[in-house]
Amino acid sequence: MAFHRGHGLRPFLVLGAGGLLGAAIAQRLGARAVALARADLDIADVARFREALALHRPLAVINAAGLSHGGEDELMEHNARRPARLAEACVEAGCGFVFLSSSRVFGDASPGARSECDPPSPAEAYGASKLAGEEAVRAVLGDTGAWVARISMALGHRAARGESQIVNRLLEAARSGAREVLAASDVRHSPVHARDAAALVERMLLDHPPGTYHITGATPVTLEHLVRRVFASAGLNCAVQGVESARFGGPALPDLTLTTRLLPPAGPWEEAADRLAEDYREAWGGGK
Repeated sequence: MAFHRGHGLRPFLVLGAGGLLGAAIAQRLGARAVALARADLDIADVARFREALALHRPLAVINAAGLSHGGEDELMEHNARRPARLAEACVEAGCGFVFLSSSRVFGDASPGARSECDPPSPAEAYGASKLAGEEAVRAVLGDTGAWVARISMALGHRAARGESQIVNRLLEAARSGAREVLAASDVRHSPVHARDAAALVERMLLDHPPGTYHITGATPVTLEHLVRRVFASAGLNCAVQGVESARFGGPALPDLTLTTRLLPPAGPWEEAADRLAEDYREAWGGGK
């Protein structure tokens, strides 16, 4: 079941609409979206969620809420157990469910981009929690109601405090006067701008049946070179020193690139980097 374009008047319910991807997806869907940030609906409150389902009668729920940093149990609660409870409510309401996952479900040392056909192998707690969420949602909804969208590094500006995206943190450091920042030179990503990711989520929902999909940029890049490009495009005079990722602690994740057999990739990494820089120039009022 794909929701063809013009499919009735029922909306899509976007959870986590205050975050980077949730906001981009809600903006992309426009009038077809009911956008709920955490202040509107805490996904821990399943009773309130059921009320929202009854009120809005969505075609599908897009769960963009989640947690990227925390302890193992906290990550499992936010990224696996809560989505499973939401999926159960969606079964009762007769609507589909979209689970936004991550390239970090692939975390072993094998080189090369991973496709939808490759077996997941998370190497750290966040990736493990996202994989557990995928499996839990599929167990509830089966093959007929669950879309899983694994998204590679998503780039975009977000005004909320506590931004967890490493590129954004480095941008803010450079903006605040840092003369040099450190960025991993041995980890590859296939970044995609959040607006492009949102367009591909829309395409997945409207043109493709439930299943597992990769949403990714077309070309790989190390974090070091990505940050260099963003700084140059944003007009920031801050040096970028490439270092081994082991310097930051945690497991080595040398290749977090995705490839896709089911959806077209977004543009090259340079395009995503330049659009992120443009986002920040606009947020900063056109200056540095």
